[in-house]
Amino acid sequence: MELSVYLRFFFALIFTLSLIGILYWAIKRFDLIKFHNRSITAKTLIIKETLKIDVRTKLIVVEQGSNEYLILVGHDNNLLINSTSNDPLMYEKAQFKEELIAQSVKTGKSYPLSGVNS
Repeated sequence: MELSVYLRFFFALIFTLSLIGILYWAIKRFDLIKFHNRSITAKTLIIKETLKIDVRTKLIVVEQGSNEYLILVGHDNNLLINSTSNDPLMYEKAQFKEELIAQSVKTGKSYPLSGVNS
C-alpha cells in the first residue's frame, strides 16, 4: 500500500476527532444539553457505615442532611429498618405498616405490604 493511503486515513481520523471535539465544546459552551441537575446536587447522600452480613446481604447506614437511615440491602429485596427522619409522611407509613402487621397477627390473615414502604 502506498503512503498516500496511510496519510488519507490519518487525516480522516484527525478530522473526525476534531469534529467530535468541536461538537463537545459547543454543547458545553452554550449549555445545549443539561449534564447535571442542579437541584439534585444540593442534596447529598453519605454512606456512613457498611456491615456485610453474608455474601448477598449487607446493612448500610446512610445519612441525608439531618436524616439517617438503616437499610438492609439484599439480593431479592431492600428493607428500610430504622429511620431518624423528621419526615411525618414516613412516620405515618411506618405506623400504618405496624398496624397491618399487628392486625394480621390477630386475625391470621396476611395483608399485602408491597405498597407500604417504610
